[in-house]
Amino acid sequence: MAIHEIRIDQSKTLLEEPNTGHNRWHPDIPPVLRCEPGDEVVLETRDAFDGQMGPDATLQTVAAPNLDVVHPLTGPVFVEGAEPGDLLEVEILDVEPDRYGYTVQVPGFGFLRDVFPDPFKVSWDIADGWATSPDLPGVRVPGSPFMGTIGLTPGHSLLAQTARREKALLEAGGFVLVPSAASAVPDDPRIAAEALRTIPPREQAGNVDIKQLGKGARLLIPVDTPGALFSAGDAHFAQGDCETCGTAIEMRATLRTRFALHKAEAARKGIRDLRFTREDYYLPPEFAAPRRFYATTGISVTKDGENRAEDATLAARNALLNMIEHLTERGWSGNRATPSAAWPSTSRSARSSTSQTCSCRHSCQKTSSSASASLTPRARRATGQQPSRSTPQRRPAHTVGPSGTGWSLGPPQPPSRHVSMSSRWFVAQILAPAGPGWPQAARGGCWR
Repeated sequence: MAIHEIRIDQSKTLLEEPNTGHNRWHPDIPPVLRCEPGDEVVLETRDAFDGQMGPDATLQTVAAPNLDVVHPLTGPVFVEGAEPGDLLEVEILDVEPDRYGYTVQVPGFGFLRDVFPDPFKVSWDIADGWATSPDLPGVRVPGSPFMGTIGLTPGHSLLAQTARREKALLEAGGFVLVPSAASAVPDDPRIAAEALRTIPPREQAGNVDIKQLGKGARLLIPVDTPGALFSAGDAHFAQGDCETCGTAIEMRATLRTRFALHKAEAARKGIRDLRFTREDYYLPPEFAAPRRFYATTGISVTKDGENRAEDATLAARNALLNMIEHLTERGWSGNRATPSAAWPSTSRSARSSTSQTCSCRHSCQKTSSSASASLTPRARRATGQQPSRSTPQRRPAHTVGPSGTGWSLGPPQPPSRHVSMSSRWFVAQILAPAGPGWPQAARGGCWR
């Protein structure tokens, strides 16, 4: 088994070092390295905004970033023998975090972008498996690093098909970043005119933002072009079930991975989208299953009283807004009460008043129309509320789904307490400390 590496100069952007990667998807982008199945590959990666959101970045930068550079990916890696119809198994051996991270609310992005239109930024210090920030005193977030954007390049036919469907979505009023040569890497005019942007996830994965894809995960991705052309970037130190504000705890990282090739398996089984598997917990199990909590809920009825059939997005939004309102009663205000930073959670005890799955920009197929948010009894006692002994634990009736995040937030408390908040697809939870070491977990909510 050989070990291959792509190292980057962290003082340079991808535009300044284009031989290390790309920020568009196109099958004609030449590979940076080649490997055999079974080889180990090490990729150093840049952050999602390619250095724009460093420690000294101002809110003026957050308000008007250059989105044409999103996301800088390291690769492609050509896997020898990979052909369309194969299934590439990507084993995540490790994701080594940087020492600095950030969470930003860019105007126009995020699940509640109409409610929180102003720029906001939290800078995180990452050390010893935790993220802390002077911007959120009394809060620390346990790390569960993974690559937010990871996947393969589509072939020419699927590229054209994707361009057509996304153009139709744009014409229908959807949010789409169309092909653009501005800040494109590579800057070949022909490639830039056709290449897909990296914002949405697609059949070969990409910007899936799945928190379970850290160390120990095995991704199963259908191959659509010779060599598979694997790339990764957009690392997250921590995240909930989606990126409610549009970002997680973003950072640079080093990815260590190994490939295996399953010949013709995607074609034989009709696998068209990312699948993944794990053999262990991605976080300690006691962090994954809080037993008691306080909940807010939401239904698919607008503030004006309009009842919308099976509108899971509206229900999730209402649950999230209700939890934010609850947090403001506990001392948080503005963006600090918004579940928009990342919280790594494994909790499946999040309650849903109806138990289906969600409709978001990722690959979920949720149909439920109600939502809930929760706070543990211990957290309630910390704020003078009486704990309830009658709240049962209910598990949502769905498999661990595609993307998601939320913030990790908590009320102003001494550093010894770690009460954190985030919103699941249908759920926002605040959970009390679990004792020394790991605090209990919080879920994230769908971005859109």
